[in-house]
Amino acid sequence: MKTVLAGALLLAGCASALGIDDDDLTPLPNLEQLNYSSIVPAQNPRYWELRESWGNQAPLRILGSGGQVPRSQLDPAAIAALDNTRPPSGFAIGCLPAYCYKYVVAVNGTVHTYTTAETLLQFLGSIQSVEEAALVAISRNLYWSDQVPSTGFAETSVGWEIVGLQLVRDCAPVQTDRVHILVRRDGTVRELGREVHEKLENACV
Repeated sequence: MKTVLAGALLLAGCASALGIDDDDLTPLPNLEQLNYSSIVPAQNPRYWELRESWGNQAPLRILGSGGQVPRSQLDPAAIAALDNTRPPSGFAIGCLPAYCYKYVVAVNGTVHTYTTAETLLQFLGSIQSVEEAALVAISRNLYWSDQVPSTGFAETSVGWEIVGLQLVRDCAPVQTDRVHILVRRDGTVRELGREVHEKLENACV
């Protein structure tokens, strides 16, 4: 059960502390609303899914999908293999006080899973779109909302700068940082800045 005690909310200072102005940011859509047709994996699998899971026994959510064919055109054996694939962990761990995570599962003859930031980069290969850069950011525990104007992205000559939020402490205090990263087209990631977005003293989640 979520327990939040009385605490003080401390908002971060000016946006320039991260080296990027809020006015330069384009809002990123929520995860389910990304244009998944812009994601072109390195191996071009027959079909793939980005999933959110609460463990082996709980239902999972398919956040997005792509590939050479839609799921409906897979043969029954491939669909059964996909449905039976439930890795016990993944990236973008969250859902406090419960436990959820995300991963990619792909079928191309056999089923492969991508459960870490490193294996996700192997799945994606070179980063060719903001949607792929967003998945890289998510794998590093960043999140955003189209309702939060201080998050978003800006395209540069070498890749995409993404400003997102990251939970860094979950108890006494609960702290969320605002993080500025660069996702280069070759898949390398560099943190450009960080500041406290909000802080709840004497609180836990």
